[in-house]
Amino acid sequence: GASLPLAICAVLAATFGGGIVVKVVLRLAGHPQAIVDDLPASTAIGLVERFAMTFALVIGRAEIGAVIIAVKALGSYSPGGAGANRVASVRVLGTLTSVSWALLCYAVFAVARARMVP
Repeated sequence: GASLPLAICAVLAATFGGGIVVKVVLRLAGHPQAIVDDLPASTAIGLVERFAMTFALVIGRAEIGAVIIAVKALGSYSPGGAGANRVASVRVLGTLTSVSWALLCYAVFAVARARMVP
């Protein structure tokens, strides 16, 4: 019913609004903006991550979110090398911020849906 437009808005807000949130948090944490060059496809990965996480929650399948985090963790593993700690810290902070944004968007959706008149 009426919650479908809310769900669409939550998924879109999470997917496309999270990138700027991640950039702001990284900048506040003191990471130079040039760090994006060190992380190929990070923007696309973030978009897919936030979309999948929020969509999974909206359809009531939170376990999909756990799989997304697991895949991201495995895909982010780096055995070391020059700058590995710096890149790892950016990945961790970026992922936590991205997932937190997706959860916040879902929480707004859930509260709005709960307050809707049946």
